[in-house]
Amino acid sequence: MKWALALLLCAAAQTVQGWDLDITNIDESTTAEADKDFTITWTIKNSAKPLSYSLIDIVILAKDSTIPLWQQNNVDVNLGTATPRLPEWLPTAEYWVAIIEAGNFGNVVSFAPRPGSTNDYSKYGFSLTRAGCQSHADCDDVRYCKGFPSTKCYCDTNRFCWECSECTKSLDVFDIGDGGACPSKCGASALQSGDTIPATAVEADEIGLTRDVIRNDALLETIKDYTGTEFKATERLKQRLSALNTTLASHSYFGTLDGGGSADLEIIKTYETPPITISSGTTNYHYEGRAAEFKFVCSGVSCGKSEDMITLAWLAYASGFEFVRYEGDKVYASVSHSICTRPTDLVFLIDSSLSIEDPRPASGDIYGNGIPGDFKAKAMAFVKEIVSLFDVGLGDEQTRVSITTYATDTTVRFFLDESTDLATVKSKIDAIPYDRGFTRTSDGLNKVRTEVFQEAKGARAASKGIPRVLVIITDGASNTGYAAFGNASLIHAMDPPVKVQAIGVGRGPAVTELNAMASDPDSENVFKVKSFSRISDIKDKITGVACEAPLELVCGNLAKTASLQLPESTFGYLRIMDGNSYGTVTVEISASGTGSVNAYASSEYETPGPFFFTEKAEGIAAGTSKTITISTASNLNGFYLAIQGTTAQAADVTITVQQCVAPSTTTTLKATPSPSPGPGPGPSPSPGP
Repeated sequence: MKWALALLLCAAAQTVQGWDLDITNIDESTTAEADKDFTITWTIKNSAKPLSYSLIDIVILAKDSTIPLWQQNNVDVNLGTATPRLPEWLPTAEYWVAIIEAGNFGNVVSFAPRPGSTNDYSKYGFSLTRAGCQSHADCDDVRYCKGFPSTKCYCDTNRFCWECSECTKSLDVFDIGDGGACPSKCGASALQSGDTIPATAVEADEIGLTRDVIRNDALLETIKDYTGTEFKATERLKQRLSALNTTLASHSYFGTLDGGGSADLEIIKTYETPPITISSGTTNYHYEGRAAEFKFVCSGVSCGKSEDMITLAWLAYASGFEFVRYEGDKVYASVSHSICTRPTDLVFLIDSSLSIEDPRPASGDIYGNGIPGDFKAKAMAFVKEIVSLFDVGLGDEQTRVSITTYATDTTVRFFLDESTDLATVKSKIDAIPYDRGFTRTSDGLNKVRTEVFQEAKGARAASKGIPRVLVIITDGASNTGYAAFGNASLIHAMDPPVKVQAIGVGRGPAVTELNAMASDPDSENVFKVKSFSRISDIKDKITGVACEAPLELVCGNLAKTASLQLPESTFGYLRIMDGNSYGTVTVEISASGTGSVNAYASSEYETPGPFFFTEKAEGIAAGTSKTITISTASNLNGFYLAIQGTTAQAADVTITVQQCVAPSTTTTLKATPSPSPGPGPGPSPSPGP
């Protein structure tokens, strides 16, 4: 590593006048292609002064990187030109060229593009593109699938070949803009009426349970279709419909329809007014404004054939709908809940090691996993997307954010008490550098546990009842001696508890480590994505799980009180743990102030509500109380409790564990009005509609 750093440091220390050679044909406007010849020309600046060497090495580096990616060695310096063939694994990105004395990284004799008068190398790079696969058939070459369990691969949007199992997860085929879909060799077949995307998906697993109906459509957004007809929808559904409409407007597929013409999105239904009486177990997402039915119409031509609607279904999924069902003459699609209004202490632990941007292939592979620029352009952009879905600030009812990066060293980039507002947090994220180095995961976990989740640094006390959430992003297995297991166990043992979500990117992360770091169950807290280019696909699920992390109360703890603001029609979630296996726990819910609340308990669903519960206590008015008794004998993980604000007036709610062990455990929640619907539940095992 030291010799690589010396390369850039030496170059940066020299002025253009100090170099022995001038590279004459490469500047920031230069373009190149991977797997093509690349001509480099140079002149000797002082021909009257003999050089102390006769051979040079030509080195390619990613812009802003200190790591030589590829080089051609022992070129005669007096030739003045060389035309090496660039390797095909170099991905599309910006690069630098350096010329060094052969074998001597300490003597950089030229560099391009030139940094200009400011000597700021980071502003300049030449562009390289990688043609990559041009069809799914190109990926039949087993070399491109090396390292995959299967030799059946497809060509993705980055022109890389990937294992077929990833295709229907992300629908990132190279020809998606032309109506492309997963090829038949991947086992994909034309959608039949009733088929879903993802295949065989359960809607509740993808977007969460129906939490409650919306009876006041003023809480929803308004969207118009091409006819000007108005429909009501949640903010997220409106965003997805708008994205789909934009896609249709520019989609080349519809130019191939009989007679040509353009396509317009016709919305059939979004929000539906719920009936007065609704049965338990209802999963009608129209009642929440989270589902839409639509088709497209074409100008000047007859359209709407089954193959056209199939294309529309795939495009809906590619536009961000989390669940899509093809229904023959129309498409049904739904989304998870919108912006999180619930306060959280949200901490990110982000892998900043070399492998994230290192494109060099492993032995026997055609190309590697890393793409230069992905740390900032993809990983940090993803974090900004996540935090933008929370109400960020230092107020009692706002979400606080902290970020720590780890590689060879671990650095807390900013603590929870520094997240004064969303703009400040985004600015701090933009300033986070890419470290490179080793993958010392244990150090990162230890730093977060001992320094970040501390009240002195802005973490809120257990008495506040604010959930603590840790999101870990990594692209590789830990280096020897720095595995996650020991420190992950210490985080899971923290009091107050921390909800941990682990995101593994690419083929590198060890599943055993991801499972060890994530909270149970792994099925809800471990996420795998094929590349940083696809990490944004899971932002809605990450946000949903983080937003609804329950406050945990363990029987036997000292009395606790907490104050949370629950806007009208939103929920506060708790997990009541029967730490001593008493078998039956009774909870008293009492209200004061001027408002009223409902309470729902379940040993099965993490986000119970009026349609999914084991026990309930509704209509708890100010000055009254009700109890819920639930058996935990068959569920050592305790049960989940949801408190729902039901009136515009504020209500103070106290939850007291009565029958467990003394002293009782108490928390207080406060319900207040809000102009918009609150967050919805995370994934739960429940059948769809």
